[in-house]
Amino acid sequence: MKPLKKLTSVFKKDSSSISNRRHVRYDCYAIGTIFFLNRSIYLEGLVCEISKSGLKFRPAKTYLLERKYSQVLCEFGDFRISGRIVATRPDGYGIALLDALEEESLSKFLEKYTIA
Repeated sequence: MKPLKKLTSVFKKDSSSISNRRHVRYDCYAIGTIFFLNRSIYLEGLVCEISKSGLKFRPAKTYLLERKYSQVLCEFGDFRISGRIVATRPDGYGIALLDALEEESLSKFLEKYTIA
């Protein structure tokens, strides 16, 4: 009788799938707020990753509430963009942007908020 495979190996994510993303993610440090349009509340925090189609926002609060599918307005200085929360993870909210960023807008954002 053959030994069974470990269950952990069955459920591991394929690391190659991470590189198959639609747009490249960039590390950044932008302090700002997200405003929940359906609840009229806002959270202050930090954007720690951004791409043409989304961003990761880490609230300054010590806990995260499940906010999946909430529509938000993200504000970072003079930069404003609308999105929808698609994931709530321990390290922050994954926000899909309603309109993809233009290359020029993304470059300006990264120039202003990237720490080398």
